[in-house]
Amino acid sequence: MVPVNYLQPAKPDNSGLENISTLFGYLRSLGTLYVDYKMDTEAIKPTIRSTIIGICNYLRQSKYSNVLWCASLLNPIELAFVEYVQNKNEGLYSFLDKYIYEDADKNIFSTDLRDSGNGVIDLAHMAATLEGYISKSPASDFWYGWGADLATGMADTTAKLTNLQSSLNNHLITQTAYETIGNVASRCNFSDFCCDFDAIKIAQLISEMESDKNRSNQSVTGTEFADILETYYNGLYLDRFKYIFSDLECSYDDDLEVILRSVYSKMNGIDETLVLLPSFGGNPDSQVNMDCCLAFAHYLLCETSI
Repeated sequence: MVPVNYLQPAKPDNSGLENISTLFGYLRSLGTLYVDYKMDTEAIKPTIRSTIIGICNYLRQSKYSNVLWCASLLNPIELAFVEYVQNKNEGLYSFLDKYIYEDADKNIFSTDLRDSGNGVIDLAHMAATLEGYISKSPASDFWYGWGADLATGMADTTAKLTNLQSSLNNHLITQTAYETIGNVASRCNFSDFCCDFDAIKIAQLISEMESDKNRSNQSVTGTEFADILETYYNGLYLDRFKYIFSDLECSYDDDLEVILRSVYSKMNGIDETLVLLPSFGGNPDSQVNMDCCLAFAHYLLCETSI
């Protein structure tokens, strides 16, 4: 049988989106409000990490607040802080709603953002993923980001194959996986990758800030999250597709086979087989599983070889 050639799915056009930099001032205000909130309600000064977790919690309040998310993060939505923001700064509350609030029943969907390149950023998605990476959560970090997204991509691939009228064969399964992983119409798409990989590096920047001896005696102001985002989106985002390799424990300079083995190994550990793949992937069959991991590896190679 003729091998299936890989063709990377097209990326979305982000030219009509606002740059995430326009939100930095608003996120500084949100952070200072969180510090004030903790002082007012508990008379304690939060740490850098707990403040950023509080901000991320606020930003995911609408889209990532179901029982599964809250239970896995061990952190329900802090509704008292949501109310605090609404009471203290109605303008900030209303402004951020545009980027984080969704209600499918009312046909209301949040607005994505862009960086200064071709990236597309779902603020709530990035915040939820970041919270997973910096929280003391029971699940592996990558479950909150690319692992869950790749699993849903497997479910989407299975659904496409189920809807096909022709009899299935290995060639068709591989082709469908290639067309699904990274596709704008999939739940495992380019914007998801931007958010997932940005969160990995931003989490590292948070740890670096915490360990910076020059900041050890400085009081937390609440502006730290926006400061880190500004640093990241001033240029570090250009290497976003390389940051996942710290999770994969291989290098973007490795060949396709090595990267595929790393992706497949992460996605098929004991816990992933028992929880992640059934919960998000619909228990994909073995070839769908392998071919989606292969499509993901191809996508990473395409992006890191640019």
